[in-house]
Amino acid sequence: MGNHLKFHRPTSGQWSKYLIIIILLLGIVFRLVNIDKKVYWIDEAYTSLRISGYTKAEIIQEIDGRQINVKDLQYYQRPNDNKDVSDTIQGLALHEPQHSPLYFVMAHFWAKLFGYSVTVMRSLPALISLLTLPCIYWLCLELFESPLTGWIAIALLCVSPFHVLYAQEARQYSLWTLTTLFSSIALLRAMRLSTLISWVIYAITVSLNLYSYLLSGLVFIGHGIYVFCIEKFRFSKQVVRYGLASLFGIIAFIPWLRLVIKNGIELGDWADKQTPCGKLITRWLINLSSVFFDIQIGYNNPLFDVRSGRDLKFNYDHLLIYFDILILIIVGYSIYFMCRNSQQRVWLFILTMIAVVAMFPIAQDLILGGQRSSMARYFIPCYLG
Repeated sequence: MGNHLKFHRPTSGQWSKYLIIIILLLGIVFRLVNIDKKVYWIDEAYTSLRISGYTKAEIIQEIDGRQINVKDLQYYQRPNDNKDVSDTIQGLALHEPQHSPLYFVMAHFWAKLFGYSVTVMRSLPALISLLTLPCIYWLCLELFESPLTGWIAIALLCVSPFHVLYAQEARQYSLWTLTTLFSSIALLRAMRLSTLISWVIYAITVSLNLYSYLLSGLVFIGHGIYVFCIEKFRFSKQVVRYGLASLFGIIAFIPWLRLVIKNGIELGDWADKQTPCGKLITRWLINLSSVFFDIQIGYNNPLFDVRSGRDLKFNYDHLLIYFDILILIIVGYSIYFMCRNSQQRVWLFILTMIAVVAMFPIAQDLILGGQRSSMARYFIPCYLG
């Protein structure tokens, strides 16, 4: 009776591919489903205020003590005929120059095209976040020359609670993630190809990254240290090319940098609150754990609050503190394993990305006092590493 159907059991490699595809689909679902269900919190409300072109002072002046309803207030939360994108830029420049304008300009036109609902406002960072997935794969190809490593990185980024959270927030942090990845790819590619066009592309990414978020300057300091170390502390052609590309990128950012210097940076009173070192360390562990697991689950109140200064007290019999320490040990061992088993150009790039970005806010708090390092979003390039 002829032919029999043959069933081939999938190999371990095929199972790995299926698992990664499932995780990739989950990452897309996590970013796009129920995007309007979370509370539209104060930082997102400020995004809506900025894209409207109005300032807080102008709203107070126009309301003039009148009682207004929700519809009246929403007028100042969306683009309108009385203001344009130049007002968005001016409002940022005067009151929040620490927030570079690129995302807010994009959000202004996005809201004009598609509306200003919570879903629309959050869909822009969510879609930007999806672009980070191929970028981290590309970065891993440049670094490790291994597609499998790239797929693992995509899987981690897909389901990371930290990255999913900021993918669904109407702020610039998913854009900063994207431009940081892109500038890192551009640097590695420029060093590999050593062509004029590749260094021009890197210069453009320097400017784009700075216009995405001001702390991108730390990323390029890390890049500079990396290039200088790879070139064995010599002012070689590669170092000169890096310096020129970075210089041109920074020159393009000077118009906004002048406004930052002129108007100053205002983080709020919370940033300078004196915080015990032990409390800071606990917060760093919580933030690091959030990259891999949402430890907020099961708690009705925030684990810590930088404004009130109230933190959940962890005792030695509290399982969460041991979970945080376990995550730290795993991350530390992973870095150790990478340094022992990869080329210098690989581990040095990752270490500089982690260390330079992390050291600045941590050193600032330990030396000058304050709690800036409690904010996980300042460590986005570090967490990518």
